[in-house]
Formats: sequence, structure tokens, C-alpha cells
Amino acid sequence: MTTIQTSRRAARPVSRIACAVLGLLAAASPLPALAQQAVYPVVADQAADPLLANLAIPANAAQAGMWSRVFDTPIVSIHASVLPDGRILTFGAAPGGNVQDGRTLVFWDPRKGVGGNAFQIVPNVQNVDSFCASATLMPDGRLLASGGASREGPFSSRESMSLDWKTSAPVRDFDLAAPRWYGTMIKLPDGRAIITGGGAPYANADPNRPDAAPDISSTPEIYTPGHGWHSLVGAYSTDAFGAKNARWWYPRQWVSPTGSVFGISTEKMWEMQTGGNGSIRTISNFKTAADNNTRPNVGPTSTAVMFDTGKIIQVGGNGYYNGYPTNSSAAATVFDITAIGNGRVTTSETAPMANPRQWGNATVLPTGKVLVTGGSRYADDAGGNAVLASETWDPATGRWTAGASSAVYRGYHSIAALLPNGTVMLAGGGVPGPVRNSNAEIYYPAYLFRQQGGGSVLAARPRIVSASTATTGFGQAIDVQTGTGDDIAEVSLIAVSSVTHSFDSNQRRMKLAFRKTENGINVTMPNSPNLAPPGYYLMSVINTAGTPSAGFMVAIGAAAPPAPPAAPGQPAAPAALPATADAKIGYDAVTIAAAQDGTVATTNLRKEPWLAPRGGGWVRTAGGRFLDLVPIDANRYYGIGTDQNIFRWGVDRWRLVGHASKALSAASDGTVASISLQDGKVWVKTADDDNLNWQPAPGVVAKAIAVMKRGSLYFIGTDDNVWRSDMVNQPVRIGYKVKSIAASADGTVTVVSADSSIWRKTGDDTGDNWTQLPGTAEKIATPNGGMLIYTDKAGNIYRH
Repeated sequence: MTTIQTSRRAARPVSRIACAVLGLLAAASPLPALAQQAVYPVVADQAADPLLANLAIPANAAQAGMWSRVFDTPIVSIHASVLPDGRILTFGAAPGGNVQDGRTLVFWDPRKGVGGNAFQIVPNVQNVDSFCASATLMPDGRLLASGGASREGPFSSRESMSLDWKTSAPVRDFDLAAPRWYGTMIKLPDGRAIITGGGAPYANADPNRPDAAPDISSTPEIYTPGHGWHSLVGAYSTDAFGAKNARWWYPRQWVSPTGSVFGISTEKMWEMQTGGNGSIRTISNFKTAADNNTRPNVGPTSTAVMFDTGKIIQVGGNGYYNGYPTNSSAAATVFDITAIGNGRVTTSETAPMANPRQWGNATVLPTGKVLVTGGSRYADDAGGNAVLASETWDPATGRWTAGASSAVYRGYHSIAALLPNGTVMLAGGGVPGPVRNSNAEIYYPAYLFRQQGGGSVLAARPRIVSASTATTGFGQAIDVQTGTGDDIAEVSLIAVSSVTHSFDSNQRRMKLAFRKTENGINVTMPNSPNLAPPGYYLMSVINTAGTPSAGFMVAIGAAAPPAPPAAPGQPAAPAALPATADAKIGYDAVTIAAAQDGTVATTNLRKEPWLAPRGGGWVRTAGGRFLDLVPIDANRYYGIGTDQNIFRWGVDRWRLVGHASKALSAASDGTVASISLQDGKVWVKTADDDNLNWQPAPGVVAKAIAVMKRGSLYFIGTDDNVWRSDMVNQPVRIGYKVKSIAASADGTVTVVSADSSIWRKTGDDTGDNWTQLPGTAEKIATPNGGMLIYTDKAGNIYRH
């Protein structure tokens, strides 16, 4: 599984711990020997996947797929979102499953299997009840959940919860203007969120009510990060969001290829423009309202997904709410909105499902096929009408293939989410009944298997080994290293799931253009946020046998598009500097470090790593983007990739040597120190090699570090004071209130105080004999006691 991960335990560079925002991480088991050497800085996880271990594979798995055993979950999972680190966040009915309340959050880490330690329960104590809310992943990786609420407590369904996946901590966000119980939220091309439909908690769902109703919210709202919600008054519509025929109950909607929002609300199709005060037009009727004779695939009990650019399939339904007494629909309709800019939307009937369903879930797979699971043939009946069989629709043929059957009925209040490893998690169902499913199952699609003799075995999967970056802009091409011998036929990109009430409002799939290269392929990202609204996506490569790789998490448009490479400055040679002058040698510096031989390293605002070998001119290091770069000498250096993994440059390529780091320091004897991303603890590697033999520095928790040599580490503690550690005994405090620190092999230690003054002590000891140096600085580096490299507040680099 190639994802990013966050850990809730003490982190160390050698453990399989989360890297940060935009990369891939390793599992919680020790790092195995790499099956293939990575050539690019962002390295995909090659650890064994516990969800694919020790499977009892049925003989027909290559045709029908298979299901895992049913495993317990802490709650009834009514909502599920895939986070940028590969974990799954679910929320719904609290432990015990008796109360409708969305204030308990559960994080599941699939890389830990399905045992108890794979789940983390976090209470949402922010006065937000997200029961029957809507959620979307914002471009910065925060999950925004808005609306919802239950009868448990004083909640209005106007509250929003914002969750930072890096801390797993929910916070209260801006309130909505209108109640949004059962509203739908998606992300727009400009990175804002829009929520439509919904109403007051437990609003009357009678489909015969008049279009306009005081407890129904028929005016959309747009969320701007940092500013909150505003009403899109020009887009008021009862056709799209009215009380009649339950059009307000979780409308189906997607960003179109022109940047407008296309939607289906029961029997109505509509298009909304979101600029200014907004506008909306009713395109036409899709079909009739729910009808027990013709059984149209309409209403909130249907399910739908965008399986290709501008192409949507909607199946099942024919009901207005849970328990509505109608026979379910088997019909399936394809909507083509690629010409919506010319005012046209076309619909065409494809083959019906084998099983009519209400409250099924549709999930688009990396191959572009659509999996439908769960549901009932009548209303929300879990008895003889329960549909346990899965089936998969192939857009190339328009036909359905019967799949394996699950063990548990998944109907109203259940979810299905594509996991990064290419399997699908089904969970929840009930509260209210007819079931109370505090459990989940995993579906393994047929593409994971191949026929062997009279049985089935796991298929050989293509692999993404490494990539030049995991943060891309629109239209940007990235290099992807694939497994040796992999014959790649297609590259798939799928937005990560955010699903509830039979609708994954976040999922959309597209095929990416690519060309073959020496190391694999060069892949071009979508050229417009209309096609891929900014955020997080799983990229998979598919071989000629139709087997996909595990998904590789990429962020598109979530950070500023990379700028063309440019040196941080044009330095003068050290010999040309007057002894008393400070020369500006660079700019845009974010980090600064220096080696004993005079080599200076920096990473700039564009995350580009640059070296000035032995004090000479700047040279861009080979490959990738980095958050930190520290040299041992002109030919040996370490860096932190944008995924927070630690890499060592050796001869001709970067090699992965550690994980979960937020700062590095290196000494001339080859000692390297790292600050853990999760808890600030410091780990030390005493040999300059490709091994992952990191050891903890006892008692050291740091904001900044400066390793002088083996057995001598200086650091700024969480109290902003200066400390020295011999990496055996407890640290000793030797100074007060500083913000930057550097150490040299000749025994000098230099710091920048809180007021930006510069101080230095000589002697590798615990004395506090500091002497003030002239000038001020923000960050410093010291090749030796006779030279000082520093930056100012603007990021300019100077040599003294």
C-alpha cells in the first residue's frame, strides 16, 4: 500500500512511521530490504500489506473477487474519509451503537491490519455533532465536516468540524448560515467548498410537501478557508434543493469539466455557476419521481459515481428515505456532461444490475470499473430482500459481472470506501435498524487474482517504486519509477473517498497521459482544476493484464505549482571577500547548513536543494524537492524529502535511510541527528552509510539540533534554552532563550538569541562562557570557528 501515514506513538527515524503531508510512508513493521533500488526521492512503501497476507482464496476469486472475514469496529461507521496519510477516518453512532450521535471519531490504519491497535478513538469535544453531516478534504489536507446533528444534545446542524490529519485533533470551524442535516459538500476548482441541500435535523421527508419549506435549505453556501461561509443567493432553487420528492436529501453533485457544478436531485438535473452570487438552471427532468411500477433509479436511496472525466453512472434507488415502502430499482444510467459548456447533457441507459438495490454503494476502482455493494431489494429490509452479492460494471462493455457475496447486510447508514491498496472497505449500517453493524468487511476485487489450475492465486501486481515528487501542479509531468519488467498499459487517478448515505461525494476518476522512460514512465497530471479539484488523489499504474498497483498518494494543486529551477544567488568566492565584510551569497533560504570543508547547503522557498561546494558557486543537487539539506562535505549530504523521509546522497542517487523527520544535522565524522516529526525526540545515526541504524539520544526533545561529533550534541529544547547531550547521560543546560544553533568540529557552538543577536562559545563542554558577536541573524551555520553563514528575516544568505 503506497500511502502516507501518521503515527500515534513515539516516532523514530528507523521505524515505519508517518511522513508528512505529501509523501508515502512505510508500515509499522521494520523496513525490509528493498526489492528494487529507488531512483527518485519520494519512495513508495514496499512493506508487506497485512490485508493481503494469509488469505484463504476461493477458487473463483479471479472471476468474482472475495471478502475478508467480518471484523469489529469501535462504532457504527456512517461516514468514512480517506486521509492524506492513508488512514481511514470514520464517525457515526457512538460505541454501543444505541444512540444517534456523531461526536466519536475513529481512525483506522489499514497498515496495522484489523486488530485492536489498528484503531484509535478520538472524542469530538468541540460542540459539533457530525451525525448525518457532509465532509470533504480541503486542499491543505484538512477534513471539513459540516451540518448534520442528532437529537442528542443542543446542536443546530449549523456547526462545522475541521480536522488536521497530522494531529488527529478536531476543532470547531465556522458555522453555516442554514441548517444542513443531509446536505452535500464538495470542493470547487478554486479550493473552496460548497454545500447544498439539507435541512433542520429530522426535517419532514414527506415527498409530497410543497417545493419550498421553512425547514429545508434551498440556498447553497460556499466556504472560504479562514473566512467561513457565505450564502450563494443567486443559486436558490427548489428544483435542485426543494422539499418535494426529497430533492434536498443528499443531492448528487460534481464539478463539471467547465468548472460549473452539475447535479441530480431525484428526478431533476441542474447546473450551477458559483461565481459572484451564483446562478442555477434546471436542465430537464431525468426520469419520473419514485414509482413502484417503472422503478426509476432516482432519489437519495440511489448511488452514483463519476467513473471517467465528465461521465457519471447512477444506479438503484426508487425511494425517498430509509424505510420508504417501494420496490428498489435495478436501472443504471450514464450521464455524459463533457459538453455541458455547450448546454448539453446526454443520458443513456446501460445494462441494469442483476440485483435491484436501495441504499447500495457505488465505488469506482482504479481500472475504471464500478463496484456496487449492499442494499436491499425493498426499502431498507435486511431480511429476505437483503442484497449480499456484489457486482461490477464495465464501462467498456456496459455489462455487469457478478461478484462474491458479503456476510453482513449493508443498507441505510453504511459506507464503502476505496482503500489505497486497491481493496474496498464496507462498514456500518443501522441506527436506526434494521441492523446495528459495529463491524466492517474488506472486498478484494477480481483484479487482485489470477487463475492457476482449478483455483485462484494472488496476481503479480505492477509497482510504483518511487517518484520525482508527490506534490504536483496542474499539467505538470512527474517521473515515476515502476517495477522492473512491469508493462504499463494505463495510469489511473482517483480522488480519495469521502462517503456517507450511499454517495461518495469526493470520488472521481480520470486516466492520465504517460510516456515510457528508462526508469518507468513520465506521467502528466490533469491540466485543469475543473478536471481534478485541488487536493489528494491515489495514482495507480495498471498492467496489460488489467491488474492495478497499490495507490500512490499525490497532492495536486494543494501547494503552489513548482517554479522553474533557479539558483538561490550568485556567490562570490570566499577568497575574494574582505576579512571584515559580510557578503550576500544567496536568497530565498528556508534552511541553512555548513560542513567543515566550507560547503554550504540550503533549501529555498520552492523546496529546491542547493549546495555551494567548499564555498564556491551554487549547484542544484540531483533530483527531487527537499525540506532540509545538510552536508558532511562537498560530496556527501543528507536531506528530508517532501514526504518527511530521510535520504542520503551516495555516488549517483538518493537512498532512503530514515523516516518521519522534521530537521537534520550532520557532523564531519559522519554522525547525523534527526528530530522526530511526531514528538520532537532526537535520534542519532553514527555511521555515514545506507543503513537505518538510528539510536535515541536519551532525554533529548528538541526544536533545533547541532551535532558536533559522535557523542556531542547541542540542541534547543522545547523551553527555547540551549542544552548539551553526550548521547548517554541526561542533557545539561548551558544557555537561555535562543532560536537558532550551529556547531563546528573545532569545538565552537554558535547561537542566535531571541532578540536576533549572535553568541558563540568555544570548548566542547557544559560551560556557559558565551561571547557576543557583531550583527544580527535569523538562522546560522558554522563551517568552523573562523566563518559564519547566516540568514536575515527575508531569507537572504550572508557569509561573515
